[in-house]
Amino acid sequence: MKHVKMINFDACLMNTLEVLTEVMDETDYVIASSFVSNGGNYTDFINYLRKASDDASLEKNMSDYLKSTIDMYNTFVEGEDNAKYVPENTPKRCDWVLTNMAKFKAVPAAVSEFRDKLVKENASNFGATGLKDAAEQCYHSDVTTALYDMGQYAHLLAKAANTTQELKDKAAALKAAMENAQICHHYTNKVKEDFNSMDYKKLTYTVNLGAKLPDDPLVVCLRAKDPNNSGEVLCYGSDGNMYYYNTNNSTWKKGDPKDYDKDAKWDSSYYTTVFDKKTGWSKWLI
Repeated sequence: MKHVKMINFDACLMNTLEVLTEVMDETDYVIASSFVSNGGNYTDFINYLRKASDDASLEKNMSDYLKSTIDMYNTFVEGEDNAKYVPENTPKRCDWVLTNMAKFKAVPAAVSEFRDKLVKENASNFGATGLKDAAEQCYHSDVTTALYDMGQYAHLLAKAANTTQELKDKAAALKAAMENAQICHHYTNKVKEDFNSMDYKKLTYTVNLGAKLPDDPLVVCLRAKDPNNSGEVLCYGSDGNMYYYNTNNSTWKKGDPKDYDKDAKWDSSYYTTVFDKKTGWSKWLI
């Protein structure tokens, strides 16, 4: 791929560490969203681009464009009649992020060091270290996918009472690296309302998280919070199966075969990503 100035992911759920690491050597800037989104107004997008004469003006103009897109979402969702270009299924929760990819290159190395401490701490006692609680409490950008905010996860572990100082330090360093890479991050009003109940009032990039099954070496990736309003968290196991964790009584059960793809193989999917090759994140997931 020829190096380009900017990639605009006008698509849902692209603001992931996996996606951005895949293209971090191919572009200077990335625009992406952590949520299900409706994109923006391309006429406005081109007009903002045309007014940019250098990197500084490009960053400012794209920040202004993304803010105007979020403002448009808010206007439509809140029922005003003058919202243009926005379909009726505009999500109430959405964000748009502009990332400096030169600065983002520090993130995978920080993830790798963070992952190393996670794996070592998990080996001692997963439940007692607060890792499980952090995974379950982490901000979930989309309940139908395995996307949780890594900044929120790192923040929860950096302040957790039962984690080692080494892990706290690596979590704090990762959070700082991700914050440094973001030029701007704009949120709809509903996301801002979510911040009212959160200690760390911002988002960074999404990623898959892990949780260990009791008395079993299998580690699963948290997938959806309480999809059936039954107190159960739907999870994807490294064996290709789906599992349900009941938050009411802390029990696990295997999901119905119809809920998962039995042909899914990690060695032909997640293992092949640039992100996993650079960070070894799958060593945490499995």
